[in-house]
Amino acid sequence: MRYARYLPVLVLLVAAIVAPAAPAAAATSAITVDDVHFGQGNEIVVSGTVTCSQPTGQALVRYWATNSFPLDVATGSGQVSVPCADGPVPWAASARPQLNGFDDRFPLSVIATFYRDGTQEAATLNLFQPGWGD
Repeated sequence: MRYARYLPVLVLLVAAIVAPAAPAAAATSAITVDDVHFGQGNEIVVSGTVTCSQPTGQALVRYWATNSFPLDVATGSGQVSVPCADGPVPWAASARPQLNGFDDRFPLSVIATFYRDGTQEAATLNLFQPGWGD
C-alpha cells in the first residue's frame, strides 16, 4: 500500500495516453453581401465575398434581390462561380429586374447563398436602406 498515493496520478497518466485526440476544428464557411449599385440601364450589381470550408473547388454564388415599393415590387437574381481559396474570395454578379425596374428610393433585400460541390455552405440576408444605388 505504500504506492497507493500514486494511484490517482497513474490513472490520469493512463487516461491521457489512451484518450482519443480532440477533433480538429471544423473549417468555417461564410458569404457576405457588401455592395449593391446600379450597373448599365436598370441592372443591379451585387458584390461581396465567399469563404469556402476547403480551399479547393468552385463556389457557386446565387442571389435574389427584392425591391418593395408602394403597390409594386421588383425582383431579380444572378449567379457567378468563383474559385475557392485560403480566405475570402470576392464575387460580383449582375441582374436585370423581372417585370418592374429597381428603384433605390425604396429598401432592397438580398438573399445570397453559395454552394461548393453541390452542397450549400452558407447563406445571408441583407437589407439595404433607400439610397443603396448611389
